[in-house]
Formats: sequence, structure tokens, C-alpha cells
Amino acid sequence: MTSIACYFEVIGRGYDPSDLTKAVGIEPSSTWRYGEIIPPSRRPYKHDGWSLESGKVESLDFQEVALPLLRRMLPASAVLRDYCQRMGLEVGLNSTVYIEDGQAPCVHLDLEAIRALHQLSAELDIDIL
Repeated sequence: MTSIACYFEVIGRGYDPSDLTKAVGIEPSSTWRYGEIIPPSRRPYKHDGWSLESGKVESLDFQEVALPLLRRMLPASAVLRDYCQRMGLEVGLNSTVYIEDGQAPCVHLDLEAIRALHQLSAELDIDIL
């Protein structure tokens, strides 16, 4: 079955992800600091990061996986934009599509999703494997 994983991430250098957690009032799925080792590799992170993750979901509909993360972040959009602008951070909805049975998913975003990305000042990245 085809699976999709989405990650709403805030990355940059010189900020403490726990400060972002306090500012937006949303508990992340994971955080990391510059120089920590990326599991399971031996490579270090090149930036600090904060991530809210969907996990790997069996689905043929990209938006079905992405939209819940965007909706969860929307109440904090003004605080997030201000914090990221002050700290020079990048915001993105990063996704990986795992095509395991030859069946490609629908990658469609309706106006609600596009407006949410805009309101969150988030870029969109989709990797297809």
C-alpha cells in the first residue's frame, strides 16, 4: 500500500526549539539541536529544528494526511510567523510519499490547504520514493 508521511518543520540556527514550543503552545513530535547526531546515521544536524509529524499513513490522498497538521498549527499562525521572522527561521510542510505497490497517490491541495500554508508562511516539499 502507498504511504504518506508529513512533517511540519521549523528549522534554523541559534534558537532553542523548547522556546518555540512555549511560544506556540503546541507539543512537537520531535526537536533537535545543531550538532546532534541524526539517527540512525553518524551525520550531525546542521540546524536546530522543531517538528510536528503525521507518522507514516497508508493513503492515496496527500491532502488527507497533510491537512490535519496544518489545521493543528493554524491557531498559532500569528505567533509562529512573528517568532520565525524575529529568529530568521524557515517553515515548511515536508512530505515523503512511499509508493510501495505501484499506485501513486493524488497530490492535490484545495484552497483551505493553500490558504493554511500561506497563513503559516510555510513552504511545501514533497519527496516521492
